[in-house]
Amino acid sequence: MRTKNMGMGFNETAPKTEKVIDNYDMPGPQFLENLEDAADEKLARPMPELQHNLRLILDLTQLDIQNIDEDLRIEKETAISLQKHKDELENMVAQQKLQLDNRDKILLLLSGQVDSLSLDQQLMCAPYILPILQVALQELQINPANQKKIDHFSWVMSWASMLPNHLMEDLMDRFFFPKWLHAADGVRVDKAEATVLQAADDEMTLKEIIQVYAQQNDLLFKPKPGRMHN
Repeated sequence: MRTKNMGMGFNETAPKTEKVIDNYDMPGPQFLENLEDAADEKLARPMPELQHNLRLILDLTQLDIQNIDEDLRIEKETAISLQKHKDELENMVAQQKLQLDNRDKILLLLSGQVDSLSLDQQLMCAPYILPILQVALQELQINPANQKKIDHFSWVMSWASMLPNHLMEDLMDRFFFPKWLHAADGVRVDKAEATVLQAADDEMTLKEIIQVYAQQNDLLFKPKPGRMHN
């Protein structure tokens, strides 16, 4: 049997034709491929705004990194400085503790044994006592007219037995005797002037006044021959 509309010969069946309908709204491979191409084309276009923002972000990030590095450097230097200061303070505390310990030993040594100190013990005491005595003598004011104000001197002399003789002599030579001699010279000058004034009040002659002044100052008064004095 043959189908309808089939020819009589072999292979005479007419081929069927398919009608192709273009539907641009239907999604398909071609449509998706076009979208991808459009996106690639859009991405390939230069975008100055995006590039500017990226550069800005990079610059800000780099600036933040630099600031962090600077802060870390400052913190490191500060830590080193604080550690150095801490070491210095610890050394200072250790030295002061050693000095206090030495002073405690000296006080124990001096208690009840002032008159029996050996030369070595006196030399050990000297570095701690001499500076204090030196300040006391520097503050001392010598006034021979009022010898009651010698508390500093009396206090200094009370320490004399605790120091070697040569150190005490050096201390007195440098800080006491110059003041004493200066004060004594002032008293001698004042006394001579007072004697001259008293002689003038007693209506002494010029020759007598000069003679008195010469005697007070250990001077030789020798008038020229033939000169008259009233």
